[in-house]
Amino acid sequence: MKATIFGGKGKIEFGERPDPKIQEPTDAIVRVVRAKERKMTESNELSENLIFPKGEKVVSENFIGGVWLEMLVDKDDTFNCPMYNVTFEPGARNSWHTHPGGQILLVTSGRGYYQEKGKPARVIQTGNVIKIYPDVDHWHGAAVDSQLSHIGITTNPQKGDAVWLEPVSEEEYKSL
Repeated sequence: MKATIFGGKGKIEFGERPDPKIQEPTDAIVRVVRAKERKMTESNELSENLIFPKGEKVVSENFIGGVWLEMLVDKDDTFNCPMYNVTFEPGARNSWHTHPGGQILLVTSGRGYYQEKGKPARVIQTGNVIKIYPDVDHWHGAAVDSQLSHIGITTNPQKGDAVWLEPVSEEEYKSL
């Protein structure tokens, strides 16, 4: 009998069980495994490559398309370094914005774009580190054919929250 186990890091498959003493799984376990297999298939590759939880869907005029946010380290007086996982579905992006204290992005999966005002957009992908200096107008998001996940780190948060500007237009985005 083959077994499939689902855990925090995805699906693990095992071949035939060598020990004949191990009983077949109950119908309830089979139903749970099958339901999880269906759910993973239906959720597309957006969740398959994530290291951290996808989080809650963002509802904001500062984002176009499906975007999810999971806080990893809250802003506090001890660590003074908020960190969050952001996941963009294909084609999703944020509006132009700045960070008074700067920001660092660690791309953990997928492919997308990062652009500073007045400069060409550059492709970003898994493994890239983007250092965004304080008060630089920029945006980032997924490519039209790929999801994008990154860890965002707000540097010098005592200098203030992100300042949101205008959305990235369809024309700007489609010209990439």
